[in-house]
Amino acid sequence: MSQALRSSHIYYNYEEVAQLWLETARRMLHFVFDRTSCFIHKISKMVRVLGVIINDKLTAADHVTTLLTSCSSLFYALRILRTHGILAQSLHDVFRATVVAKIVYCAPAWSGMCSAADRARLNSLLRRAKRLNYCIDDLPSIAELFSNADDDFFIESTPIATM
Repeated sequence: MSQALRSSHIYYNYEEVAQLWLETARRMLHFVFDRTSCFIHKISKMVRVLGVIINDKLTAADHVTTLLTSCSSLFYALRILRTHGILAQSLHDVFRATVVAKIVYCAPAWSGMCSAADRARLNSLLRRAKRLNYCIDDLPSIAELFSNADDDFFIESTPIATM
């Protein structure tokens, strides 16, 4: 490999399929050029399917990070609602309809890929919401929310016996 290519962080691999890696400051991009069909495919480190982010290591860490970022923005909206005088019960309803719904969305699909650290991060989000009085104090933990979502999913998907 030439020194100019090495210094520009471009790496080539010639096989039946030509591969190109571009190293940027934040990530490594991987492109595949199929010589038979003349198409260039970008190989991504993660894929978003129905709003659920799955990375190349089959963990939910990227999805949890995205969830936490989004929920932090929702916390700002909840704070604005509180300053405008919304009732506590209404604030709890908005929290359940936005934050809890966002966390539980497709939970049976991705909760199994959560590490203990991911669950701890989600639990800390719920603890912060309780401390700020955005939700009721007896809101279930993340493990219980995931278990309830699994139970609801499997009850819905269980075939009903016909007569």
